[in-house]
Amino acid sequence: MSEVLHAVVDACDERRKLVLALLALAGEPMGRRRIHEHLAPLEASAHEDELAEPLERLRADGLVGELPSRGYAVAPDVAWPAIQWALRARRFNELREVYQQVTPLRVDWQGTPMLRSYRQGVALLRMALLAGEGPKTIAPLLTACLRCHEAAYLHPLVDICARPFEPDLMERINGLVRDDVLAVLVSHAQREPASAPAIRAYAEEHVAQGGASMALRTALAEHLILCGRLDAAADLLVDLDESATLQYRSVLQLLRGDTEPALAGFDKALKALRRETGKRKAIFEGIGGHLYVTALLRSSDPKHAKTVESYLDSATRAVQSHDTAVYQQLSMLRQIRGGTVDADVLPSRNWETSLQPVMFRALLHWWLGIPQLADKRGMLEQQFDVASAAGFDFIAAQIASVLGQLGMVGMEKQAIALRQQHRFVDLALWFEREQPWERQLNALINLQPPVNVEVVKESRLAWLVSWDVHLGIRAIEPREQKRDAQGGWTRGRPLGLKRLAEEAAELDFLTAQDVQVAASIGAFRYYSGTGTRYEFDLDKAIAALAGHPLLFWMDSPGTRIELLPGEPQLVVRAGGGKVVITLVPPLPHPKHL
Repeated sequence: MSEVLHAVVDACDERRKLVLALLALAGEPMGRRRIHEHLAPLEASAHEDELAEPLERLRADGLVGELPSRGYAVAPDVAWPAIQWALRARRFNELREVYQQVTPLRVDWQGTPMLRSYRQGVALLRMALLAGEGPKTIAPLLTACLRCHEAAYLHPLVDICARPFEPDLMERINGLVRDDVLAVLVSHAQREPASAPAIRAYAEEHVAQGGASMALRTALAEHLILCGRLDAAADLLVDLDESATLQYRSVLQLLRGDTEPALAGFDKALKALRRETGKRKAIFEGIGGHLYVTALLRSSDPKHAKTVESYLDSATRAVQSHDTAVYQQLSMLRQIRGGTVDADVLPSRNWETSLQPVMFRALLHWWLGIPQLADKRGMLEQQFDVASAAGFDFIAAQIASVLGQLGMVGMEKQAIALRQQHRFVDLALWFEREQPWERQLNALINLQPPVNVEVVKESRLAWLVSWDVHLGIRAIEPREQKRDAQGGWTRGRPLGLKRLAEEAAELDFLTAQDVQVAASIGAFRYYSGTGTRYEFDLDKAIAALAGHPLLFWMDSPGTRIELLPGEPQLVVRAGGGKVVITLVPPLPHPKHL
C-alpha cells in the first residue's frame, strides 16, 4: 500500500506535489488563497485562480479532501509520502521557511513561544522534528502546544508521529528527543490499538540496542504487561526510579497471584512516589494503579479499606486523564459493595470505548452479578478481537474469561490458553459474586466495629506550648511523632498548619481532640506579602487543648505538662476603709482585645 501511494504522489506534477507537501506539513485545511500565499514565493503559483485545476485533480484522485468553509486537507495516508518527496527533492527547507514567513511565530520577552493557534504549534513542531532539531528547539514548541486545550484530547506527538506510524519518520527525529517521543507513542498505543503492533515492534528493537531512556523503558514495561508478557516487562525494570521499580514489580507479583507481598510493595512504591514528586496525594498512572485499587478492594484487612478510600478520593478528584474512567468505575464498585450505592446505577451508565475501561467495566458487571452484561456479548466479542489483533493478550484474556463465564465455551478455551501461555491470574475470579441482599447484609455487618482488637498506632500528634509568666500561653506547635526501633517516640517533626487545616479528617493518627484544635486554624492574607498564612486562633486552640494528654514545654520538649480548664474568680478585699474588687485572671488591656 505504501509503495502504491508513493507511486501516486510521484506521478503528480511539481505544483501538485508542492500542494500535497504543504498541506501535509501544515496538518490543517487551507483555502486556495492561503495555499497561493505559500506557493507564490516558491514561484509555483502566480495567481490563486491557477490552483483551481490542480486542486480539483487532487480531489478527484482522492489525494486531498475539501471541507466546507475550511478548505483542502491532505488524505492521512498520503501525508507521509508527500513529505518524503519534499525531503528527497530538497524542497522541505523551502516550504518550512515559507510557512514561517506567512505564519510567523511570536515570542514574549522571555523568548516563550506565543502560538496564534494550536495547529500552528503542531505544524512548527512537526517541521522541527523532521529537521532533526534538538531539545532546545523542540521543548519550547511542545510545551506551548501542551498549554492548549486541544492537547488534552490528543497529544501533539501522537498527532504528528502515530497517525499513521512511520518508522522512517522516527529515524529523522533527533536522537536526544526520540526516546521521549517514542515513550508518548507507546503509552498512547492502547487507545489506538491498530497502531500498537508497529509501535511496539519499533520500540522493542530500539530498546534492545541499549541506552534507552527511563521514560521509554517505563512506558514499554507497562505496555508489555498489557500484552501479558510479564517476563519481558520484568527485564526492563533496571535502573528505574525507586517508585517505578517497586510499582511494576508489585504488579508482576499481583498478576502471578502473590497478593500480600504485592500490596506491601505497592505501599512502599506509593510512599516513594510521593516523596519523589513532593505531592502528598500523588497516585499511580496506568494499569498499576488500577490493579492496586482492585487488590485493596478484595482484601479483608480494615487497614486496606481505609487506604483504598483515601486513594480513590485522591484519584477521582485529580485532573481528568485517561485513568479517570477506571478509577471512577472502581470507586463505584467500592460503594456498591459497601451498600451505599444501588447496583442498578452501574448498567445505566454508558460504556467506555478504550480497551482498559471496557475490560474493567465487564469485570465489574460480572463481579456484581448484573444481568445486563449478557446484552453486551457482541460488543465484548468485538473488543476481544481488537485486543487480540493488537497483541494485548492480558486484556483479551480477561474479556474472554468474562464471556466464558456467560456460557461461551470457545472464549473460555481461548482465555485458558492465554493464561497458560503467559502465566497470569484470572481477574474474573477475584471477587465472589453476591446477590443484592447479600451485599446489603455484608454492608450492615461491616458497619459494626471489630471487638477486642488492639490498634497500635505508629504515629501521634504532640503539642509544644510556649509560656510567658506575664502573658500566659504565647504559641503552640503541633509535632508528628513516630515510634522508634525500641518502641518509644521520636522528638517529632513540625506538622504544617496548612496540611493540618486541610487534611485533619484524613490523618489517621489524629485524635478527636486534635481535630478540634485543628478547626481553630484560619487562613489569612497580609498586605506585607502575596501568599496565604495559616495561623491558630489562639484562644480557641487553647480551650480545645484543655486536658490533652500530649502537651510539652516548647523550650523543654521532654517535660510533659497538664492544661486544665479554670473559671474566673471575683476577689473582694477590704482594707483602709476601702473595698477592692478584682477579677482573677485580669481581663486583657482593651488594645489587645
